[in-house]
Amino acid sequence: MFAFVPGVLDFENKRVFFRREIDKIKRESHSDTLNLHIKRSDIFTEAFAQLGHKTARELRGNLNVNFTGEVG
Repeated sequence: MFAFVPGVLDFENKRVFFRREIDKIKRESHSDTLNLHIKRSDIFTEAFAQLGHKTARELRGNLNVNFTGEVG
């Protein structure tokens, strides 16, 4: 006979629900690449200026950072 363990089933249901929600967000995410062109000497200010007006949906895409005057 199996003993009842409180909370085990509840946790599993919550875990499955959480995983499905994460997968749904990934499917719905903005898939375009967000390109930043910034000077390394002013990285925080320039990154903030370019990202500050983006929506949460826009920020879910890939991020590509190019530093002015650098190759790579």
